[in-house]
Amino acid sequence: MAGYAIVFRAMLGILLRLRILLIAPLKPEDPLLWLSMGVAEGVAVAAIICIICIAIGRRWPRVARAVLLVAFVIIAALSAGVAEFVAYFGHGLQSGFFDLALHPIVLFGASEGGAGMRVVVLVGLFAAAMGWAELSTRRATSTRVTLPRLFALVIPGAIAVIASPYIHMSETAASPVVQVLQLIYERRRMEQLHRVLAVPRPSLSLTEIRTLMPPGHQHFIDDRYPLAYLPPLRSKAAPRLNSGVRPNIVIVLMESMRSAEVGAYGGQIPGLTPNFDALARDGILIDDAYSVGGYTPEGELAIWYGLLASPYEIVVRNRPDAVLSGLPELLKEHGYQLLWAHPGDQSLYLSSNFYLRRGFKVSDGTSFPESEPRTNWGYSDRALARHTISMLDRAKEPFAAMMLTISNHHPFQLPSDASPFRLRLPVSDSEHELLRDDKLIGQRTLPMLRTIHYSDEALGYFFAMARTKAWFSRTIFVIVGDHGTPTKPLHDIRSIHELMVLRHRVVMLFYSPLLPGGVRISGPASHADVLPTLEGLLGSSGPRAGTGVDLLDPADREQQRPIISWNPEARTVTVTTSAFVYHGVVENLGSTPIEFNSETLIDPHSDPDGLQNLADIRPAHTERLRAVARVYVDLYPYLIAAGRSGLPPK
Repeated sequence: MAGYAIVFRAMLGILLRLRILLIAPLKPEDPLLWLSMGVAEGVAVAAIICIICIAIGRRWPRVARAVLLVAFVIIAALSAGVAEFVAYFGHGLQSGFFDLALHPIVLFGASEGGAGMRVVVLVGLFAAAMGWAELSTRRATSTRVTLPRLFALVIPGAIAVIASPYIHMSETAASPVVQVLQLIYERRRMEQLHRVLAVPRPSLSLTEIRTLMPPGHQHFIDDRYPLAYLPPLRSKAAPRLNSGVRPNIVIVLMESMRSAEVGAYGGQIPGLTPNFDALARDGILIDDAYSVGGYTPEGELAIWYGLLASPYEIVVRNRPDAVLSGLPELLKEHGYQLLWAHPGDQSLYLSSNFYLRRGFKVSDGTSFPESEPRTNWGYSDRALARHTISMLDRAKEPFAAMMLTISNHHPFQLPSDASPFRLRLPVSDSEHELLRDDKLIGQRTLPMLRTIHYSDEALGYFFAMARTKAWFSRTIFVIVGDHGTPTKPLHDIRSIHELMVLRHRVVMLFYSPLLPGGVRISGPASHADVLPTLEGLLGSSGPRAGTGVDLLDPADREQQRPIISWNPEARTVTVTTSAFVYHGVVENLGSTPIEFNSETLIDPHSDPDGLQNLADIRPAHTERLRAVARVYVDLYPYLIAAGRSGLPPK
């Protein structure tokens, strides 16, 4: 039976890795070497299990056969599940995923689109094959499987593990068992860190965090709170509200709304986002805007508090009592009512704990009528629009609200209240060809395009209702994507740079009857800029904290400064400047000093697709941006955990 088990496991491993190779967003440079490494690891793990079962079988043969059968079926299920994860994100498992990945919302929400059925079918077929092997070998009197041969199978796997750091994209082919063992090791190490302070103490001086700040923000308040400063006076060119106006603020945080497909940003699909495009023509559109992280709550935290993402934790979920100072505190001082609306179950990120402690009125999917249309992730964006308009009608002005859309979420289910839409592809493509190609290269592209259109449709529906309200003329709207997505666009993803851009470049638009329209502002910018921009419009001249700038003030936004993004799946820090973009994979999160591997340096002006890595060609630029990334990873998580990321106590 052991021989059959190893053969079946090798066949399943090859099948799953071929699927990853065909549909994952980013391809390995040497597919044959990549595949060989993964298969060698899988066979080695299978051989080790067989060795253990042979040792058990010398005394308890029936127990050994049962253990062998169960162990191989469990590994098959793990392999199929991990393959689905890798095929979507393009990265192997990383520490910190367990808490979210095992949440029922994620397990059931992401199971649509055939993923759950594929796992069930593959595991069922594998279990049936193992059952047949058990029956056919039960009466066998001899076997070719011997301990020396099994140990010989372990050797190539051990070599593959040792060589994996030198193989491009090796983490996507690694044996799921090897990945899980690495996660367990990292998780134990992180738990030790958590018993000390939740994140390790930094090795750098706290004031070095100021290298992330604009050069003009030099009026610092307190070295113990190194991000706190007195903002410079707004220039005369910055737009201002009429004296005495206390505007309402409505932030529309759009799920996975990256800029690549949006017409206002050059998207090539006609009529895909007509409502956002129309608002952009009459509003203030921000080019080259980036998310600070890869999860929705990281975008929320950046918008309300100007904070970057913490590589160690999701602060909204893990630290609802974190000592912070930002827009909510300022608005409450000025009599604003704070509102937060989400169409899903907030238990995934435990967001209500964070917002209730800060004086928000919270509304999630439990407040929606059950008759409203919904998907696995929550009620539809149109339902959210109706619900939010009702909340704002009942609110006392001035109010500040955030509504979070959810329909444009993997696996991109189209809600039942979507209007009919014929997807018109560019002339160089045909829907028939893309459908055929989509089954091999990017199974989610067409569904994603349709849910993008639906979310835009719901956005137009929301504004059509809002325009009929008296409070509309007194409101500033901020429309921004929470993060991007690794889903393949109409063309193949050709570089890690392009993948990171798709993961982080988002839409960002300021729109209001109170503001001039038809304005386009160049970046780079990020979520962390929303807070100082709104504070500038509100006329606040008091102390602030953070790395952002007032995007509407030419004197502030034109300062050279790094834009930081954190990709949790790839464990990659991206540093974007006006001249270069740096990507560095954190080698061993939690250790000091912070080291990076798989470094990439791109000139986005001459090489927007990121096909030429300049990391070795421009070592001085690489070292400068690496130093910025090191300061971010070393200091920023500590400042948040220690309550030093905001303003000092009054």
